[in-house]
Amino acid sequence: MEREIVPEPPEEERKALDEALARLLAEREDPYNDWWRTGVRETLNPEEEPV
Repeated sequence: MEREIVPEPPEEERKALDEALARLLAEREDPYNDWWRTGVRETLNPEEEPV
């Protein structure tokens, strides 16, 4: 994913921003738990019996 930061920060600051963003994304929990996934499956396949 290419990030655009305006105005363009100095290279040292850009590197720090990229590292911070990568760390945040790596620590992020999966927002789609089993309950959510089941609801999506039931919505997309209403003719099937729920699991």
